[in-house]
Amino acid sequence: MIHFRYHLISLVAVFLALGIGIVMGSTVVDKAIVDSLKNRIDRAEENSIARKIENNSLRSELKGQNQQNTVLAGHSVRGYLTSLTVVVVAVGDVPEDVVVETRELLAVSGARLGAEIIINDDFANSDKATLANELKAVPGVSQIVGEETNKNKVVANVLFSMLNQRALGQTDPQLPTDQLQAIFDQNNAFQQRETSQANDPVQPVSFIVLVNRANLKNENFSSFVGGFVTPFNTTIGFNGSETQTPSRAASISKFNNQLPNWMVVDNVESPSGRATLLIAHSRKIFGVNGIYGVSSKAKNPAPELAIP
Repeated sequence: MIHFRYHLISLVAVFLALGIGIVMGSTVVDKAIVDSLKNRIDRAEENSIARKIENNSLRSELKGQNQQNTVLAGHSVRGYLTSLTVVVVAVGDVPEDVVVETRELLAVSGARLGAEIIINDDFANSDKATLANELKAVPGVSQIVGEETNKNKVVANVLFSMLNQRALGQTDPQLPTDQLQAIFDQNNAFQQRETSQANDPVQPVSFIVLVNRANLKNENFSSFVGGFVTPFNTTIGFNGSETQTPSRAASISKFNNQLPNWMVVDNVESPSGRATLLIAHSRKIFGVNGIYGVSSKAKNPAPELAIP
């Protein structure tokens, strides 16, 4: 007769064998999974290194192309604005390199830099009703703004008229520029940086306005830019990447009422866009308006090149 303890031992042996089998099997399976995951990680690391090498190569190539485009941009604008006086106005967070390279291209084009004006962001984003009333109270301003009621147009017209007088190196007894400057200073309106020595004879002053598109989401800022409808030849250059909002086309659409008076270039963040800006401005001097650039609103990427 078989004792119960032999049955117990048999059962224990069965379960022990089953446990050992499970452990051994899971070890084999786990090792296969680990090996597979390790291989995948190794391939991912290899791909990551390859992408980094490729990205570095592309960055280097892009840098070289931008440098090449900058040089070519200089050659393309040479002589287009000879002896003309141009004031550069930057509104919003326009990158420093865009402002500097626009100034450098102006020098190559033969233009005289009347001034480089950086509008302070807080001022651009503020409501200007009180300032417009202050300016209207200054003797001589009524002759500039007439019956204009749009506060932003009043401020822009007075600002551009004051800058025009200073760029010309002339004083107009009918327009007290020192008093106007004091009012703008009280409102922390702008900084004047670069300027060039007066040349004789000084040609009429025109304006290139660089606008950062992202700032147009602020209504006061947008209205202020919309006020740049003045008696002076003005070209607007929009700066911003392809993914920035509002888009190039949407930015231009904000100013449908102003477009008949403006020359517009929608991609001054690039060297070719800045060259287009100066060539388009040379057309504006002769009374031509239009939109150039890469958006759906542009009639052509750039004006046709001509011997200046």
